[in-house]
Amino acid sequence: MGSKQKQTKLLQREKFERRLAQRKTVLLGRGIDQKQQVKDKIIEHLQAEINRIENAIVLISNREKMLEKVRIQKLEHAEQRKVKREKAVKKEAKLAAPGKEKKEKKEKKEKKEKKEVKAEETKAVSSNQETPSE
Repeated sequence: MGSKQKQTKLLQREKFERRLAQRKTVLLGRGIDQKQQVKDKIIEHLQAEINRIENAIVLISNREKMLEKVRIQKLEHAEQRKVKREKAVKKEAKLAAPGKEKKEKKEKKEKKEKKEVKAEETKAVSSNQETPSE
């Protein structure tokens, strides 16, 4: 599996580039010029290997980009699901809560009425006490 990693491919490319440079220096030492070096089978093989590795590096990079996009999409999808769940929970709470809200409103209304009744009673009692009896 290591040969499918980008770092491994980069190391392989460096190795073949070094071998290619060594072969070219050997051929120059023998007196073979660059035009004839192109026809050398070993140089052709090394260049083909370098090209193959370059293509593999491009494919690995493309795969990494695609996987990153998929990872981001999964995170976004998970976030959307979380938001939907929260909305659903709030909606359910809201649907269940109207009974509670109505009870709370009724209780508040009853308390208010009781306060008004008490206030009226205290006014009535105080007005009865204030009126002088003749």
